[in-house]
Amino acid sequence: MTYATTSSELVEQLRLHQLNCVIVNDDALAEDRSSFATALLFKDPMVLLVPADVPEGAIEGAEQGVKPATLPPAFTRFVEINANVPMRPVSDAWYRATLPFATPTFTAMTYVAAADIVAEGLATAHVPFSLLPSLPGSVRSRIRVYTLGGMDRSIVLAMPKAPHDAAGLCQHLQAAHRLLPQRIQPEHPARERAGAAANRKSPAARAGSGAGHRSRRQGLKDQISRR
Repeated sequence: MTYATTSSELVEQLRLHQLNCVIVNDDALAEDRSSFATALLFKDPMVLLVPADVPEGAIEGAEQGVKPATLPPAFTRFVEINANVPMRPVSDAWYRATLPFATPTFTAMTYVAAADIVAEGLATAHVPFSLLPSLPGSVRSRIRVYTLGGMDRSIVLAMPKAPHDAAGLCQHLQAAHRLLPQRIQPEHPARERAGAAANRKSPAARAGSGAGHRSRRQGLKDQISRR
């Protein structure tokens, strides 16, 4: 398994046939999407991280046009994510529209680094929701998370179209992803247990089966002897 800082790096390795398939942000495929077979895995919303010591309701005040001087200092600065990240233009547009007085004081190569800066109380930042469970507790305890509308990213499985079954494999994996929750909990546990019990032979049945095999072997020996 291979990891990279951005989806674009993985797509480049896929293009050079260094990887067989990748899980990436769909926007990273924009330049040559027609070269790949893709399957949507899930929607990953972007969220706003603010320092935990910022008073609740401060973000609502900022959105309503409260004077910057009355807002927490962290709201005047934000973490600018890597320029190669597809969500960078969307993030920049949000800050221009919602916090126009905020300046890109910090730059982070990864979303994890951006979260660390926010946890220090220095700025705000956008990160994908899927990142949150992997953050250490020491970081999660020092940030507050706000959901944002209209800032979702699509996470897809992508592979070259050259293999004749690439599209079919993508569809199969997509279907398996949808069925995963049902597979965790059997739909009919009683029926499954009954089926399993029916497949298990009793000791008497196994003994009878063994006797049958021995009888057939003895019959074969008798035929050979008569010949």
